[in-house]
Amino acid sequence: MISFLSPWIVTRAELARFRTAINFHPASTDYPGSGCYNFALYDEAPEYGATCHHMLPKVDTGDVILERRFPVKASDSVETLKLATMETMLGMFRDICALLAEGHPLPRADRSWSRKPYTFGEMNALKRLTDDMTPDEIKRRVRATVYPGYDGPYYDRDGVIERLPVPQRAPLA
Repeated sequence: MISFLSPWIVTRAELARFRTAINFHPASTDYPGSGCYNFALYDEAPEYGATCHHMLPKVDTGDVILERRFPVKASDSVETLKLATMETMLGMFRDICALLAEGHPLPRADRSWSRKPYTFGEMNALKRLTDDMTPDEIKRRVRATVYPGYDGPYYDRDGVIERLPVPQRAPLA
């Protein structure tokens, strides 16, 4: 089975039906789970990438087959980082499919996941802004959570939600 940008978590029972199940994950091994682009931008990571890995019932924990990295630019947004990642993933997909079509075994990278997968809850918490945050913290959170067409960062002041504006258009990727 090949999973490429699937929004679904494949169950243990489904995985058991396949001899091999691989996933193309839109992040380097430093960013498993949800909100990968967001956390990389928040962390001001110098590089980012994409990972192909064996699938296990626990998301983004299987052995790494291939990882490709590229520099993160100071001007990158979630949108531009996602676009660069999609281009990288497409190249990886072509290369892995070519290996399989020629009967070669899947490679094994000398890398492994560096942390437990990020959760949707952690991603949503990143969007929350408070009045006691430093201007730099707010700037980092805004950069990391603005994406066209989706709810972005917000202030929650005594139950009154004030959302910061995000572009209302189709994203690049």
